[in-house]
Amino acid sequence: MKRCLLLCFIVLSSCLFAEEYAYLTFSMTNGDARSFSVADLRLSVNGSDLMVTNASQSVSLVLSQIQSMSFSSADLTALDEVEWNMDAPVQVSGLNGRAFGLYDTAEHALMQLQPGIYVFTQGSNSQTIILQ
Repeated sequence: MKRCLLLCFIVLSSCLFAEEYAYLTFSMTNGDARSFSVADLRLSVNGSDLMVTNASQSVSLVLSQIQSMSFSSADLTALDEVEWNMDAPVQVSGLNGRAFGLYDTAEHALMQLQPGIYVFTQGSNSQTIILQ
């Protein structure tokens, strides 16, 4: 209950300073991120769920699975086309920022890593990779 009240307080106080931002993004404990347009945004708590409703959708998020939330001017979950060189060195980290190492190639990293969600970085380009 305290977590629900704190979350509501944070959201309401953040809305006062969020006028110039177009998206509210929730980072989940499983590594997923969900972005929602703030157009007609409404948040409500229903038991252990946070109901997120905007002009285009209504989604229920489990409160205990929300790790953080932030406002942004861009949809942080949108995918952009990134130039990727499979033969160049790649830095690998987890979604939490934990470094897994520098690999000679992205292909080598893919062969060495266990199933999970990773962030591959080459220069200024980063991609989230899901290994199953």
